[in-house]
Amino acid sequence: SNGRVTYQITRGNPDGKFTISPQSGLITTTDMLDREVRALYQLEVTARDGTGQSSVSPATIDVTVVDIQDNPPEFSQQGYNFVIFENVEIGKSVGMVSATFRDANANATYAIFSGDPAGIFRINSQTGLISTAKEVDREQQALYELIIVASGGRVVGETSVNITLRDLNDNPPSFPSASVQADAVENWPVGREVYQAVAQDPDDGVNAQITYELITNPSSKFQVNGDSGVVSLAGMLSYDVGQYILELQATDRGLPPRSATMTLTVTVRDVNDHAPVFSSSSYSTAIPESR
Repeated sequence: SNGRVTYQITRGNPDGKFTISPQSGLITTTDMLDREVRALYQLEVTARDGTGQSSVSPATIDVTVVDIQDNPPEFSQQGYNFVIFENVEIGKSVGMVSATFRDANANATYAIFSGDPAGIFRINSQTGLISTAKEVDREQQALYELIIVASGGRVVGETSVNITLRDLNDNPPSFPSASVQADAVENWPVGREVYQAVAQDPDDGVNAQITYELITNPSSKFQVNGDSGVVSLAGMLSYDVGQYILELQATDRGLPPRSATMTLTVTVRDVNDHAPVFSSSSYSTAIPESR
């Protein structure tokens, strides 16, 4: 019995992750190991014989925890916000996302998971660089809310990316019709409204702010409110003229400004402003007597 040897872990196992069989010396784990918590254990094992004598020097056993990819990648930001101008060239860089792993020897692979069904953007799977894959038009869509995923083996992490398109003055104003008709009565007073012009501009901000002006105004009989587009009388109309043909221009406030024109034909209607007048102040006639 004095020759019977028993084994015991005497150091390097404070959290009890390992146990050793006293008889065989087989070391086994008692709990899950996590390389991100501790990557190396140095266990000291002492051997004793049946008399209680210990080995002169204990054995040191290095246990290295080999990593597996059990931690999802972590992005450098919880969310990213990028701004680009519309109509940039295809392939234009938008911004970059970055993710890292707590696990060793792991590299992230990036992909656009959702938010871009038309494939307007693409992402470099190795670097995380987002760029344009198609023409971007703010009038079609002003904000893209993408979900980007980073994967490494079995685990996946994700982040949100908002891409806002800034407006360029790429659209001129437009009128509903290039030519319209309006009626006016010859005795209408100065200031009377004749027509309400309305132009639309799909751009944004100052690029969509419109001012109006008359670039053709016969006899200066008309005026237009530059902000509202209301065309009104600046002078008395004459029925004898019949029609006044105006050209109205709408211009946005972008740089450079864009404009559109329309034709407004104003027909002057007569008013019953003259009483009947006899051609002579007196008349005479003769008729035969009746028989």
